[in-house]
Amino acid sequence: MDISHLIYFKEVAEQGSLSKAAQSLYVSQPALSVSISKIEAEVGVPLFDRIGKRIILNRAGGEYYQYVCEALNQLQQGRKKAQAIAEGTRNLISLGAFTYVSFSTITIPFLNQHPECKFKLLQLDGNDIVHELIYGDVDFAFTCLPVESRLVNCHHLLSQKLYLTVPYDHPLASKSYVKLSDIRYESFILLDINSPLRAVTDNIFREAGFIPKIAYEVTQSSLMAGMINSGEGISLLPDTFSEHKNLRKISILEPQAIHNVYFVFAKDKELSPAAQAFLDFTMDFYKDYPKNAR
Repeated sequence: MDISHLIYFKEVAEQGSLSKAAQSLYVSQPALSVSISKIEAEVGVPLFDRIGKRIILNRAGGEYYQYVCEALNQLQQGRKKAQAIAEGTRNLISLGAFTYVSFSTITIPFLNQHPECKFKLLQLDGNDIVHELIYGDVDFAFTCLPVESRLVNCHHLLSQKLYLTVPYDHPLASKSYVKLSDIRYESFILLDINSPLRAVTDNIFREAGFIPKIAYEVTQSSLMAGMINSGEGISLLPDTFSEHKNLRKISILEPQAIHNVYFVFAKDKELSPAAQAFLDFTMDFYKDYPKNAR
């Protein structure tokens, strides 16, 4: 039996709705319906009663649900403990980024207090965020869009202004501020279309009244500062994006260009002591950061 069928069964049982479960799982409703039909065929009995738009566990389904929850929990804990033993990852914390974020802003002060810990840093497709947090190896994710799923906790950490970022020898470098509409013919470097932040920047350009001329689309934000410095294009970046001091950051007069950062983690996933320490540290570290940049 495919383990994803068990995961889907559990979510449908708890939501009582195929559409809501599909939204939480970030899968299509038809694909979810097929999975439920397959698991009922494999078990050999109907597990749900369909009442209008609702889908409710019947007596057999309720009994099966208890075993599915226990099995998924045991598999999850067994996998994590096996990895910790085999890979020496007991003190490893896995972070995924779906936005512009300088990991060093939070990881360096944390490691100063917890030198026994280490980090695995990943930059992933925004479509994978819920799946990676719940069923993958990612403990925490930073993203620029709120994640609306009952399976995760999503905390707004901070709000930052985005700046037009150019090399110091660029013709715009002497300006203190710009209107985006005045530079519509410039070549831009942007994250690719799968990045949540791309949706943010696209909306900013839309408010400015034009579609940007894109010189490069990149999959990793860490590449952008170097490319800008090499004169391959300009971009919109937060002031704290990187340690590159050889870039000129110019205020955007209009439209408003704001970048939010959210901290996301699974609700029911057991954290290692190291991951729990990082969760507590992060929530305290960002508690006084601005949440409404202007």
